Amino acid sequence: MSMTPRILLALDIDGVLRDVSQSYRRALADTVEHFTQGAFRPSAPEIDQLKAEGCWNNDWEGSQELVYRYFENLGHQRQDFPPGF
Repeated sequence: MSMTPRILLALDIDGVLRDVSQSYRRALADTVEHFTQGAFRPSAPEIDQLKAEGCWNNDWEGSQELVYRYFENLGHQRQDFPPGF
C-alpha cells in the first residue's frame, strides 16, 4: 500500500494560531522613530497606553498620533504638518 503525500497550508490572518502583536508594536515603534528622525521611539507601555484609548487599532494612524504628540510636546501644532502626514 503506497501513501500519497499530503500538504497542509494553514493561514493565520487573525492572529489565533500565532501572536503577532509584538511585531506590530515593533513596526509601530520603528515608524515613529523614523518620522521623528530617531529622536523618539515609543516604549511598549507607551504603545499599550495608546492602544488602551480604544481608537487606535490602525497602526499607521496610531504611529501618526504618536508622532503628532511627540512634536506637540516640543511646541509644534498639528497644522504645522502637511495634510495626510
